[in-house]
Amino acid sequence: MTKKLLLETPYSILSEDLEVGMHIRIPKKYWMKHPFLRSKFVIKNENEIGILIRSGVNDVICDPTKSQIAPRKKSFGAARTVADITTTETDLNTQINDLWESKKDIQNHVEKRRASFRQSLDLHLKHIKTANELEKMILAKAPSETIQTFLSEEWSSIKEGIYSSEDDISISIVNNSSKALPYHHGTNTSVLSVLLGRHLGFSEDDLKNILLGAVLHDIGLNYLPQKIRSYRRNFKRVEYKARRQHLDEGVTVLNQIGIFNADVLKIVAQHHEHYNGMGYLKLKGTEISRLTRVVSICNFYDRQINNPVLTERMTPHQAISDMYKLFREQFDMKYLVAFVQMMGLYPAGSIVKLSDGSIGSIVKVHTDDIMNPEIILYDPEIDAREALFYRIKDLGKNIKIKKDVKPNSLPSSVRSYLSFSENLSYSLF
Repeated sequence: MTKKLLLETPYSILSEDLEVGMHIRIPKKYWMKHPFLRSKFVIKNENEIGILIRSGVNDVICDPTKSQIAPRKKSFGAARTVADITTTETDLNTQINDLWESKKDIQNHVEKRRASFRQSLDLHLKHIKTANELEKMILAKAPSETIQTFLSEEWSSIKEGIYSSEDDISISIVNNSSKALPYHHGTNTSVLSVLLGRHLGFSEDDLKNILLGAVLHDIGLNYLPQKIRSYRRNFKRVEYKARRQHLDEGVTVLNQIGIFNADVLKIVAQHHEHYNGMGYLKLKGTEISRLTRVVSICNFYDRQINNPVLTERMTPHQAISDMYKLFREQFDMKYLVAFVQMMGLYPAGSIVKLSDGSIGSIVKVHTDDIMNPEIILYDPEIDAREALFYRIKDLGKNIKIKKDVKPNSLPSSVRSYLSFSENLSYSLF
C-alpha cells in the first residue's frame, strides 16, 4: 500500500526548485541577506525566485497548507538559475535595489519608533510621578501657593508636548516591554482626554482644565472604604450608592485648596453622568459640561481595557465596539464618533490577526488614516529586537485586519515577542 503524502507538513526546498504559488518561510539565517520585508509570503512571480537565488538564499521552508499549488519536494529536470528568469539582469538588479531601499527605509523608521517608545516611556513615568505628587499634596492640604507653582511648572512641559506633535494626532501605546509598567488610571484618562480635546479643536485653556479634571476625577475615592475603591463592572446596589460619595468628597477637597476653577470641579462632580440622564446626578445632555463629556468617554474606555478584574477586562477593539453599539446612549454622540475616529476600530494595544494569518500588535494609530495603523508582527524567524514596524498597507494591498485576538489565548512566547503587558497605557506624544 502506498504511503499517503502528508500535505500539511512543511518541508525544506531549494530555492532553485521553487514555483510560483508556493508559500515559503525564509530561515532566520538569511534575514540580513535578502531584501524582502517579510520572511513569510506566497511567491507571486518568477522574479521573486530569482531575487532569492541572487541574494544567496539557498533553501526555504514551504508550507503546503498555505500554498496555492500542490507540494513539490525535488526538482524535475535541470535546476533553475538566475539566467532562467525571464526578466533581464538589469531589471532584476533594479527590483532588488528597490526592495532593499524599502527595507532600509522601514528599518530606519523602526529606529525612530524605538527612540519614540523610549521617550514615551520616560514621559509616562514622569506623568505618573507628577499625578501621584499632586494627589499627595492635595490630600495633605499643602499650601495653595505650593500646589499652584507645581501645576504651572508641569503644565509648561506638557503644553510643549501637546503642540509640538505631528499635524495628525497619533495614538501610541507606551508599552514596549513585556515587563509590568506602572499604571495610573487618572493619568491614562487624562492623556486620552487631552488628545480627544485636541482632536476636537478645544482651546489651550480647555485642554489644561481637561488634563487637571481627568487626573483628579477620582481623588474622592481616597475617602471611601478600601473595599469599594477599586473599580469593577457590577457593584451591589448599596456599594453603587456608596461610591457616589467620592464625587462630593472630590469636589470638597479641591474646593478647600481654592485654586481649581469651575470647569475642573465639574469634571470631578459629573464624570459619572450619562448623556441619557441615567448617571448619579441624573444630568442629561448639555446639562453635563462639554469638558466632562470628553473625560467621561475616556474614563469609560480606560476602565474597560484596564479593568482590575481580569475576567471583566475587554480588548481595545471590544471596548470601542461596545461603546458605540451597546453604550452609545451614555455619551455625546459627536464626541464619541470623534473618539472612534481618533482611536481607530483597532486601537493601539490591540493584538490582531491579519487576513494572511499573521499575528501582530497595533502600536500606533494615525488619525488621518485609521485603517492603516502601525503594527509589529510576530515572526520567530526574526529576532524580536530586530522586528520591524509596518504600516498595514506596506504588507500588501490585499492584507487587512481580520479580527482582534484576546492576549490570553496566545502562548506566552508570542505575547512576550509582541511586548504585551497586562495594563495598556497611552502616550501623549
